[in-house]
Amino acid sequence: MLVTNNPRDYSNFIEILQTAHTVDAMGYIPTAQYKLSKCLKEYILIIIEIRMLTLGKFSLEETKDGTITGIIWFEKELVQLGIPVVFWSYDEENEKLIDELKIKYPDNKIGFLQRDNFEEDHLLNGVEKFLNLKK
Repeated sequence: MLVTNNPRDYSNFIEILQTAHTVDAMGYIPTAQYKLSKCLKEYILIIIEIRMLTLGKFSLEETKDGTITGIIWFEKELVQLGIPVVFWSYDEENEKLIDELKIKYPDNKIGFLQRDNFEEDHLLNGVEKFLNLKK
């Protein structure tokens, strides 16, 4: 599952992932929540954009004006599902926040993918390495 503000903007990324995996891309957290409630067992990975629209789901205050909405969603709802999660962002400073989540939730498989490089090898290898499909 890929959750990002506008999946159409990342169609190339989705196509690259689809060469090796089935990808269910959606642009809104409520849509992802619905899909997870109906098809939880189908997902082996959730890729979440850290900066997401809140759409009234979470307050602007708790998400720091939407800059960490993906993290808040993870902490409030996804952490207990046990599905591996890769957070992605242009902002390399967010990697520090993800490192903190790894310490806070050691039983969850959590990763970070820098979104500044849209080369096929970077994206697919990053996901497969995270899933332990590639060394």
